[in-house]
Amino acid sequence: MISLLIVDDEAAIRNAINEMLTNRYKDIFQIYQAENGLKAVEIVCSVPVDIIITDIKMPVYTGLEMLAKLKELNYSVLSIVVSGFDDYALVREAMKSGAADYLLKPIETVEFFNIIDSCLLSISSSHTLQKQSKVHIETVEETLFHNQYALSRLLESDITKECEQILRDYRLDGHSPCIIAILDIFQMTLQKSSLKKAWACEIDDELSKLLPRGGYTLIQGEQTELWTILFFYHTEEARNVFIQYMDQLLQKKIKICLSDPCVSLTLQTNFLNCIQNLAMYFFDIPKVCIQIPEEYPYPSLTKSILDAIWQLDFKSFCEHLQKWFYLICERKPPVQEVKQALCGLIYSAMQRNNVYIRIIGTYKFTENDIIEAIQTAFSAEYLRKEMIRIIDIYMEEAAFNISQRDDFYIQKAKKYIGEHFTEEITLVSISAHLSIHPNYFSTLFKKRTGLPYTQYLRQVRIDEACRLIKNTNKKFYEIAEAVGFHDTIQFNRAFKQETGQSPSSYKRKLDINP
Repeated sequence: MISLLIVDDEAAIRNAINEMLTNRYKDIFQIYQAENGLKAVEIVCSVPVDIIITDIKMPVYTGLEMLAKLKELNYSVLSIVVSGFDDYALVREAMKSGAADYLLKPIETVEFFNIIDSCLLSISSSHTLQKQSKVHIETVEETLFHNQYALSRLLESDITKECEQILRDYRLDGHSPCIIAILDIFQMTLQKSSLKKAWACEIDDELSKLLPRGGYTLIQGEQTELWTILFFYHTEEARNVFIQYMDQLLQKKIKICLSDPCVSLTLQTNFLNCIQNLAMYFFDIPKVCIQIPEEYPYPSLTKSILDAIWQLDFKSFCEHLQKWFYLICERKPPVQEVKQALCGLIYSAMQRNNVYIRIIGTYKFTENDIIEAIQTAFSAEYLRKEMIRIIDIYMEEAAFNISQRDDFYIQKAKKYIGEHFTEEITLVSISAHLSIHPNYFSTLFKKRTGLPYTQYLRQVRIDEACRLIKNTNKKFYEIAEAVGFHDTIQFNRAFKQETGQSPSSYKRKLDINP
């Protein structure tokens, strides 16, 4: 049995989750309960636990403290955190601490079961890998590299001399019958490299058991973020057994698409058709009734998402993005249209706030490439969470970059004022010197210094005036002109605003207390 621990300080919530699991997954889970993170750590250290479902805010030990302690103790457990949008900052910390996934309150039943199904598949894959000997795993890994090369060449180009040679190496030719299967497995929580080896082992072992006399050639690997199988069959029995095996995997809630029987010469075309057919699984977010006074593509909601990215408002971004995904999953527009809209959103964000141009460029061709994530996703729920994860990274970096840039602007503005305070300094002239918009500079300066730039300028001038009164015998009108005031009345008014007294009163006090 799979051991699962529910952690929440409210017994009613623990019992409700327990009932959901018991009703859906009969005889699969051994369920434990804990009222806080400390009790949870005690249980994990006492009995093997595979999955933890935990609230974040709890007395004694929070969910975050529990995750940190388990990490410190080197316990590897699939953890699902439960929280609300108001606590999303805590969810972010939980994911950084090793949580495998998260649920937002109120918990949607379909989403909850989807996550549990993914965890079960991850555990199954992990157990498959653990059963294999080290020698067998090394053999599987070597075979994977060989198969991956063949798979990529056969599916990424027309049949060339190189492809013909690859087919011959497998004792195949351009007319060998084949079924293509694509499986969307990489949303699960195991490390990708381990997941590949686990699936390669499992599929190879199962087909060996089902077809002990052979009758097939198997090439499998990753292609466009999908686990891809080229099953070349030499007998009708082998074809039928393979289709039945894929049906069994489908019953386990794995998203699968099979091609019609084809020949080696048409692999590329049939693979692309499979990808298009897999789109039927894309809209997997549970239906939620949301009222919105506009039709698809929901321009106002899209603008709100864009504004949130631009303003670095992560909470607002999450809320509006979730609403947008709820709506498109209800309406089900063409998947490619959805992806184009999201890519357009990212490009608009780059245009509106150019700090994102460098950030997005930096993460290109990495696991945090937002455009790649959008273009290759085969699940709306997975894509929503990936976008939240990646945009969170972008926003944190953008905030840091903007903070550094703004500090630079403030220091440069202060230096400019310090060197030119005797001259006429206007909002337009200082903004032009900094090469930023006057409104942005005005708002930024007050936000970062607590003063309007005009008041800061006045302080600099009056500080210098005080120094001149103390250290020179210049007349007040001479001092006024020396610090940038060309009007004595204006100078006297500014001096009193800054010091609470007139220049003459200030000088008399200096004379009394030399």
